[in-house]
Amino acid sequence: MARFQFQLNEYAQLEASIRSGFAQVEENVGAAVARILTPFLVKQVVKYVADELCKSIGRLCAGGSQGLITIRGPERVLSLLRERIADLPAEVAYVEEDRAEAVVEANATQIITELQPWAELLASLDA
Repeated sequence: MARFQFQLNEYAQLEASIRSGFAQVEENVGAAVARILTPFLVKQVVKYVADELCKSIGRLCAGGSQGLITIRGPERVLSLLRERIADLPAEVAYVEEDRAEAVVEANATQIITELQPWAELLASLDA
């Protein structure tokens, strides 16, 4: 009986070690995947935001002269927008800001992205 109890105890310890090892492997793989995917996801989110802002600015310009359009935001968004709206009939001022959100202002119209939640989510994956 003592030998049987010893074996059960050893099996339980072995099971706990295996579970712990699998949990560690899962954590390591998850962290590696997050490190690999985070830059790609950031790039795709910025591209999507730039595409949507470009469409919105195009609609603003289609209605006639809006006067000066001011775009504030991170450089990675501004640089994509510069390329895409260069041919639109609008006077555009770009203001680089060190924050996640991009803001387009034309007269009383204001378009604000919601990049901060994405930035926080992606930062949490990378941690």
